[in-house]
Amino acid sequence: MTALVPLVASAALVAAASANAQEEPLPPDVVARVGEEPIGKREFRDWLRKTARGQDRRGGVPKPPRFERCIAAERRRLATSRRRPSRRVLRLRCRRRYKQLRDEVMQFLVQGAWTRQEAKARAIVVPSREVRRQFKRQKRQAFEKERAYRRFLRRSGMTQADILYRVKLDLLQTRITRQVTAAAPPVPPAEVTDYYESNRRRFRKMSRRKARRVIRRLLRSQRQQQALDRFVKDFRERYTAMTVCAEGYVVAECSNAQGD
Repeated sequence: MTALVPLVASAALVAAASANAQEEPLPPDVVARVGEEPIGKREFRDWLRKTARGQDRRGGVPKPPRFERCIAAERRRLATSRRRPSRRVLRLRCRRRYKQLRDEVMQFLVQGAWTRQEAKARAIVVPSREVRRQFKRQKRQAFEKERAYRRFLRRSGMTQADILYRVKLDLLQTRITRQVTAAAPPVPPAEVTDYYESNRRRFRKMSRRKARRVIRRLLRSQRQQQALDRFVKDFRERYTAMTVCAEGYVVAECSNAQGD
């Protein structure tokens, strides 16, 4: 296994990273920063528009703080309804929808930065040809004809580059997971023997040799899952400490999320 970044940062380092992130003001065109990597408002708005379009083409992106277009769209949608909510109720709905969209997009952008930075720290690289190969495989599974795929792009507002980026993130996450689980400690023979002796009745229809193989795989799987659980907890703590978000864009992944 290749050398990895330390999985456990000291409390002092985490606290210092969080404090520094909050002390330094973000530029007006930035919604968040992960370490030294900024996430711009332009990128946020682009993904916000595409996400909203993919979920509901009628209303578009609810625009705070007045939500006028969203309220108008809701009124048109409910024009034939017997019960018509008040303007206040419609504004609350639009505000709630905007927050859901905002949180989804911010989490996607922030977690994407986390994944890319962790992969870089671990020297994990996914070649472009592998990304395209996986993309073509998924495309064949999802769309019978090219025309259906093109229709999807038009309706969702997504570009092929957007989809390739998502595929790359998935592949990076898979590689990180493999590296973490591969580092799980091996199962010593004595542990296999102890497990077998304590659970003889479960394996009475197997030969001892086969039972030991099954037990070894089981214990190995448990150790891998434990290693992955520890990594995920530490991964989130480390990167949350490195992430600061601008006012109005704060989600749970931000170090300044408390009290938002």
